[in-house]
Amino acid sequence: MSSNSLKIESLFGLQGRVAVITGGSKGLGQSCVLQRLIHPFGACMDSERGTCSHHFADGAELNECGPGKAEYIVGDLSSKAGCVAVCAEIKKRFQKIHVLVNNAGAILSAPYDDVPEKGEKIFTSVIPSSCAACEPPWLIIHMTVIFTEGWDDVFDLNAKAVFYMTSELTQELSKDATNLDPGRVVVMSSAAAFNFNTQPLQAFGIKGKGNWSYKASKAAALSLSTNLAVTLAPKFITVNAICPGFFRSSMTQSLFDSIGDSIDKEHPMGRSGTPEDIAGVFLFLTSRAGAHVSGNVSIFSNSTQAMLDQSWFRLSLLSKFSAFDPLVVDMMMTTLIPAAYLIGWRCYCGWKIYMNNSG
Repeated sequence: MSSNSLKIESLFGLQGRVAVITGGSKGLGQSCVLQRLIHPFGACMDSERGTCSHHFADGAELNECGPGKAEYIVGDLSSKAGCVAVCAEIKKRFQKIHVLVNNAGAILSAPYDDVPEKGEKIFTSVIPSSCAACEPPWLIIHMTVIFTEGWDDVFDLNAKAVFYMTSELTQELSKDATNLDPGRVVVMSSAAAFNFNTQPLQAFGIKGKGNWSYKASKAAALSLSTNLAVTLAPKFITVNAICPGFFRSSMTQSLFDSIGDSIDKEHPMGRSGTPEDIAGVFLFLTSRAGAHVSGNVSIFSNSTQAMLDQSWFRLSLLSKFSAFDPLVVDMMMTTLIPAAYLIGWRCYCGWKIYMNNSG
């Protein structure tokens, strides 16, 4: 090991790399893109409901952010055929892909007894980029997010697209990869995958709707990421998942507009996530610094996930034991239940020791 290998530019340098980022012109995906632009790496474009975003229509504004360059591809990632078509367009441009970020996603909130199976489908075929200046091999390609509303539509984009985009680009990710410089796959899941309450907005006074398909699809994406990490390790490809909690993005903006202050107060530090919080870990996972990290799940909720789990448990106890004073419920949570768990665990350990000795 030389001292040069520990320099910042060696650990976190991104020059000469090609990345594919789905859903990258807005929200958390955009923060990943802009992080790339300040390095000699690239950026990406997006379209909204089948039309290119006006402020990123030709990539010029993004390309002014730094030495990286941007190119976009518009496509439908909600089907295998759509993913194959988009990947075919990528392969025409590049023989080697260094990073794939499966970020495109959709959400659906609906009452338990009225969750639609399919929503309105807005299809847009692949459109070749018109970026004539995008000749260096360090461009980022972007696939359009097609938002739809329906159980199947959410699963198609949040889970199925993760698998088909990864499988279609595996060869390009593994080409010339080594155990010191592997290909990288990042899956944008959600802290919601760990939250067993399907109606998290009840705590903020919003009742009646649940994120049934969203939570299940993000849990599926999480399972895919860990399984892909094992499968692709022999090909020198790392796969890691990022699970953000409440972050301000285009997907959550309307929610923050109405109850943003309440959401911020739920965080121990009094704020929700920012683009910088995602960009930093994204840089780590896709640079030399993160070459030995795979199968990892990074939760970004500022301890809120643990607090939410506790608060939902408390609400559940209150609903089941409404006759008890809330102080009694708090005592059950903080004293009786942990004590019972500890006693049970010690009994189990004692039984195991007894069985081992008697055997």
